[in-house]
Amino acid sequence: MTINRLNFLDLLDPKNIRIGLKCSDKEELLEQLFDMARTTKCLNNFERFKKTLLEREHIQSTGLGKGIAIPHAPSDAVDSIFLVIGVC
Repeated sequence: MTINRLNFLDLLDPKNIRIGLKCSDKEELLEQLFDMARTTKCLNNFERFKKTLLEREHIQSTGLGKGIAIPHAPSDAVDSIFLVIGVC
């Protein structure tokens, strides 16, 4: 059995990393992350992706504490794995 491993560095794209975002709450930060995700070529349906992620976040926060969160959800709107990183 062959296990394909993801290389975290391969998922980083400088266009999808923003430091110093202006955000006063989680919703504002998520909107800015969605703006970055919209420009990736990894989604086949942005609106479905956004809806799925917001539903997942409503069920249970993906926050880890100390201002760190890893929003994620399975979705057929995603063609390939990608990262967007935002720091307020």
